[in-house]
Amino acid sequence: MPKIYTNQQKKEWVKAYHEGKSVTEICASGKPSKNSLYKWIKEFNGFITENGTEISGHRLVTLEQQNRHLTEMRTFQKSAHAMQVHREKKN
Repeated sequence: MPKIYTNQQKKEWVKAYHEGKSVTEICASGKPSKNSLYKWIKEFNGFITENGTEISGHRLVTLEQQNRHLTEMRTFQKSAHAMQVHREKKN
């Protein structure tokens, strides 16, 4: 029967890994298995913001894509505005 760990336990082990503990050290007591720990490292590959909000790796990628899109839109708007001002100065 597989062992069931809480998300809190999993996150604590992943945090220990990110703080420099090796997978071997974390798994030395037999919990969790190395395969499980590697899976959780992938699963909980996130970040904690300054205000304590946890952001998953997937959410971070989504936010970066949205930011890139908004930056492109803003660049386009600036360019369109500059062209409009230039045309108005000619007239």
